[in-house]
Amino acid sequence: MSMIQLSGLKGSEPIGFLAAVGLLRVLAERRTFGEVKLGWADDSAWSAVLHTEKACDQEQLVSDLLGHLTGRANFPVFGGRGPDGTAIGGVEWNDFKVDPNLFRTWLIATRSAAAQGSREGADFLSAFGSELITARSSGDLKPSALHMTSGKQLFLKLCRNLANSLGSSSDRKGKFKGPLEAFVEALFGPWGYADEFSSMGFDPNMEPVYALEASKPGDDNPVSTRAAVWLAVEAMPLFPVVPVKGRLHTRAFDGRVTSFRWPIWDEPLTADTVRTALGLAELFDPKVTTERLDRLAIRAIMESERDSKTRKGYGQLRPASRVR
Repeated sequence: MSMIQLSGLKGSEPIGFLAAVGLLRVLAERRTFGEVKLGWADDSAWSAVLHTEKACDQEQLVSDLLGHLTGRANFPVFGGRGPDGTAIGGVEWNDFKVDPNLFRTWLIATRSAAAQGSREGADFLSAFGSELITARSSGDLKPSALHMTSGKQLFLKLCRNLANSLGSSSDRKGKFKGPLEAFVEALFGPWGYADEFSSMGFDPNMEPVYALEASKPGDDNPVSTRAAVWLAVEAMPLFPVVPVKGRLHTRAFDGRVTSFRWPIWDEPLTADTVRTALGLAELFDPKVTTERLDRLAIRAIMESERDSKTRKGYGQLRPASRVR
């Protein structure tokens, strides 16, 4: 068993938590290092700690992630394609806010190819949305609470561009760090925020608060730690959506989609166990006792507000606070 502290991925921040569980899910799918578990260090930021059944060091971990990114931009889920590569509706998708009947067709095609141990595509779609819930304004699919892009920032197109930037040795004319350097930065820090790429609403540190700046929207290109943003995207299958009383509910969000909560747990957990922990009712129960959380091995509950009131369709996770 190997143990690696990932000082760049902080459980006290929404993007740090999302990237950490996204990393866990990817490694669990690949099984290069056998069974993998995720825990948290006893430091002020609850840095992620990775536990692997087989030997793994920093170099091996980053190398495996680079291997994962090879061709990842062509994963059918990121282009609105069925498992056989056929574009649903005849064209490549740039977003999944589409006609619900078209999304249903995509679900059926993906489900038909899913099998035990080979259901990643279906898990992504279960986290994107439900054909049963539509947006009131457009009638299109109502997306996951983790879908926080709008306007020219099209979610699936951003995913493909991001995967391409991390799967290539090119530095894209200085806009990005090289892939190896990008993953080392994301996993082990410090984050320099030098990549010219959107944080997709995951990172509170990159929220543009224009009322406090001598600039206006559009003056500056967005920047991020893009490998962390990518790992946050990879976390989405752990956050499926379900229709609840006519609303779309995303795991770990409240019913009004204003609050994202996650646990910090005591002992290292597998990806399947983390998936369960993210759906615990206790995360949002104001009456839950300390004794009950202790029995669940939860040492803290963190909360990040999901702000979408003033961003013209964009969403943004705000700085986290400890609520329990």
